[in-house]
Amino acid sequence: MNFSADETVLALGEALANDPAFPDDWATIVAVFKVQPGTIGSWAEYTDADGIIQDVWLEGDEIGIIAQRLHVLTQVENKAPWVACRVTIEREGMKLNIQFEYNDEKKWDTPLPF
Repeated sequence: MNFSADETVLALGEALANDPAFPDDWATIVAVFKVQPGTIGSWAEYTDADGIIQDVWLEGDEIGIIAQRLHVLTQVENKAPWVACRVTIEREGMKLNIQFEYNDEKKWDTPLPF
């Protein structure tokens, strides 16, 4: 099945919003992906209904596979691919924002407490 970049962004957002790593009362989800040939790194956090931020590990491989697909689909010929991608989802209004970083793979790094 062929997917467009837009469809893949929506699939990534849906997979994140439904990931069992996040509780039912999440208000905001932030996930960062770093894709390199043959590997993907990620971290995620959510803000709950009380405004408390929690770090989580994403469940399974599906989200990483979708992020890798997005990496391929957004590659522009004769240009360097993005090195990091930040996805933010706000439950209120189901707003999805995606940002790409092409130079600094550590731009959205955060020390994880686990």
